[in-house]
This record gives sequence, C-alpha cells and structure tokens, in this order.
Amino acid sequence: MDAVDTLTPQKLAAALQEPNTLLEGRCLRRLGQERCQALLTDTLTLEAHGGMLIKDGTRRRTPGGTFFQLVRDRCTSKERHFIFAPLPATQAVTPSKTPNISQATDTAPVDLTLDLWEGLRPMPVTATLKLILRDMPETRERDGMVYMALHNEPKGLPKGISLDSGPLYLTSPVKQWKTACTKAEQIRASGTPALLIVEAHVSTKEGALVGVVKGIQVTEGKAAVQPQA
Repeated sequence: MDAVDTLTPQKLAAALQEPNTLLEGRCLRRLGQERCQALLTDTLTLEAHGGMLIKDGTRRRTPGGTFFQLVRDRCTSKERHFIFAPLPATQAVTPSKTPNISQATDTAPVDLTLDLWEGLRPMPVTATLKLILRDMPETRERDGMVYMALHNEPKGLPKGISLDSGPLYLTSPVKQWKTACTKAEQIRASGTPALLIVEAHVSTKEGALVGVVKGIQVTEGKAAVQPQA
C-alpha cells in the first residue's frame, strides 16, 4: 500500500461520515491497514446496495454503524474488547494533550453486545418488567389467554450507552386483562386518560422479550393541555 493510500483515523472517519476518530484509531491500531481497508471497502459496497439495517429492521444503519458492525462480526472477542471498551476514568488527560477524547466519548455511544459479558458466570435471578400502556394495543385471545405485540423503545439510558429497540410480546389471563380494560374504560368515560401499569415476568425467545403479566394497575393519567384560543 502506497503512502498516499495509507488509512489514518481522519481519513477513515471522513469516509464513514463519523464526527470523531477515537474508534477509528483503535480499529487501525488493533486490526491494521489491510483489514481496515477491506472492512471499509465492504462497508462502501453495502452502502451502494442499500445499506445495512439495524437488528429489528426498522431503520438503516449509518455508514459508521455498518462499518463497526462488520468489525464486531469479524473480530475476536479480545479485539472487540480493545476497540469498543469504554475509556477508563484513569486514562483521562487534559484537553490540551488530546482535545478529541471528550468529544469522542460524547458522540460515540457504547453499543451493548454480548461479547462484553463473555467470561462472566451467570447468577440465578428472577426477572420482572414494569411498563406503562397509554393506549390499548391490538390483542388476540386464545385458550383463556390474551396476546399482544409491543415494541420497546429504550429511553432514559445513561449517557454514552446505546441500546437497540426490539419486540416485546406479552400474554395475560383473559379475566385479568378484561378487568383492567373495564376499569380503563370507566376512567376514560369521565374524560380523563387512563394508564395501565403492567408488571410482567419476562424471558427471551428468538431475540425478543416475552412476558407473562403478573399484575395490572389502572390509574388516571394527566389530561392533555387544551390550546388557548
């Protein structure tokens, strides 16, 4: 590879339309010129043919997102840990020495992947999930149970953490669900919004969250503010 063709973090960031060079620099240091050039070529090829979707298929990845997904797919766990590990606080330095580090940690959120937990021994826990339904979802009834399909959009995450949205499937006993719906209808009849606070036992199945409703609390929500004339 000629010197003029040598990839630098800046050139890689420009090609990927990324605002910072921290992760690009880590990729080049760990993977080398040839592997990064191959990954960049494959990224640009994918972009030319419609790009790569995120896991749930709801939107297209950015060029940088596609590149880093290819990096994750083609690296060893040690390489991924080096590239995507958060910058430890002990490595923080003054802005005059590395002015782009604070920017990079703000604009390059950590993408949670399973390899970050590799080597840890699982501990038995009971997992529950609490969610709020402001509208009534479409449901299907079968064998004394009610089924509904929801979509989880993670909000309120810690700064610098990225978490993909994903499907959430809930099932509830018919009596429990209809009792909650009746209470919600009574509240709405008075002109007040109704909120269903649902607590469910959850597990995972084929990349989705699956939950069995444990309890439903129906409460009054806040009425919408009427625009002034």
